Amino acid sequence: MTPATVTPTTLLDAACAVVTNPPEDLRTRWPRVASLLTRQALELGLDAYWSTRRPGVDECHSMRAKMLCLPTYLDRSVALDAYQVWTQLSRACHRGSYDLDPTADELLSWQSSVRTILGELGPGESAD
Repeated sequence: MTPATVTPTTLLDAACAVVTNPPEDLRTRWPRVASLLTRQALELGLDAYWSTRRPGVDECHSMRAKMLCLPTYLDRSVALDAYQVWTQLSRACHRGSYDLDPTADELLSWQSSVRTILGELGPGESAD
């Protein structure tokens, strides 16, 4: 039996499932889990984009550096949206003890934005 291939779409689907029907064993942790899955989907899609568009950039260890390169190769508004949603997701993933978790509506909105961004990256970045 071979392991399932992880794609941005499978990660987003899993994140959506966590938000719409949180597993009982996650109790209060589901917002962070959904944030992590959504951010990972965006990062995986961007790495796929860079590996075909400009090989070598995908090997950069800093996602911030990869984001800074985006406006050169992609529509500026899409690049800005990608950076903004990635920043919001990162903040949700690394919240402090007194920070509030994102709401289900916020998470679903970020997931929708990530789906749109992945679609803008071109074929292969959002496909299964």
